[in-house]
This record gives sequence, C-alpha cells and structure tokens, in this order.
Amino acid sequence: MIKTIGPQELNNLSEEEQSVLVDVSHQAEIWTRRLAPRFLGPVSLYSDYKARTVENGYQYTKVFEHHTGKLGLPTKEYLIWAEKGWKRLKCDEDLINKEPLYYYWYGQKLDKFEAREYILIPLYTHAVMREGSFFERLKRFYYKHDKCIVLYDEHGYNRDNLSYKEIINNDKPFSHVFILANLLETTI
Repeated sequence: MIKTIGPQELNNLSEEEQSVLVDVSHQAEIWTRRLAPRFLGPVSLYSDYKARTVENGYQYTKVFEHHTGKLGLPTKEYLIWAEKGWKRLKCDEDLINKEPLYYYWYGQKLDKFEAREYILIPLYTHAVMREGSFFERLKRFYYKHDKCIVLYDEHGYNRDNLSYKEIINNDKPFSHVFILANLLETTI
C-alpha cells in the first residue's frame, strides 16, 4: 500500500508509517529530492522546445490574459516569456500558484485537468524513467518494505480511496507524489 500525504497529515503518522516515510519534496535533504519536478530534467516539450526542468516545462505552458491576442491565442510575447522560463534553472515561485486562463500545448488550449493529464504527467513520467537511478532506489525501498510506504510532498494529501483519474480531475493541488505512487503501483 502506498499512502500519499502532505503537511496536514505529517504529524499524524503512526510509528510504523514514520519508519517508511519518504520525503520526495524539493526540500528533502536526501537523494529523493531529485524526484521533485524542480530538479528533474531537461525535458522535451512540443515542437523543438526544451525545458531545463519538468517544473519549468509545465509552469511556462500557462497562458495569462496579458499574453493573449484578440482571438485569445498566445502572442509572440507569450512565446518569448515561455522560452525564457523554460531555460531558467529555477521556476518563479509566484507562477506555481497562479491560475492561468489556460495551458498551451501543441497549439491547443487546455484546462488544468487536461494539462495535468497531457503535459505534467507525461513530462514527469518520462523524466523519472529516463533518470532511472532515483526511481529504482525508490522501487527498492518500496519492495524492501513489502510495498508499504508513505510518500510526502508539501502539495500532497492523503488520496484515501480516490482513483488516479479522480485525483487528476479534482480541484485539490496535484503533486508528483500521485504520479510516483501510480508508477510504483503499475510498473511492477
């Protein structure tokens, strides 16, 4: 069983759960931080675009009102802004929690649920699998503890009995812990 948690559940773990807790947040002080989207990369985007990290690849697909023209499509200014963002080492913290008009991917406007499914999940999955060693270490830990671990990220929460599709399509924040949990449960 894989339990996913965020800060609200962190202090309520049993002793057994604490012994199998894996912090995969960008703030982790061990190798697991390399599984955070802020550190995974580079990644290929659409066309010939690339981003230094998964986080930047995802966040700079956001289109805001000041980046749209008369028909609501992204302007040249958007593309200049996005390309600069994709090349950055760190993502702009303010951007992470900002809601865009839409996400722009392969010439399509996506809402946040579609963006999770068609941008973030594939970018992250590809980067984790390509990086390999960190996910393999996590997998070994998972097996060592009889497939019972707790994954923590500051944007995570206890997924209870929600399906992966339900997690993707709800209004709560979406964390890479859900992608990791799904990968562990399905790539065995």
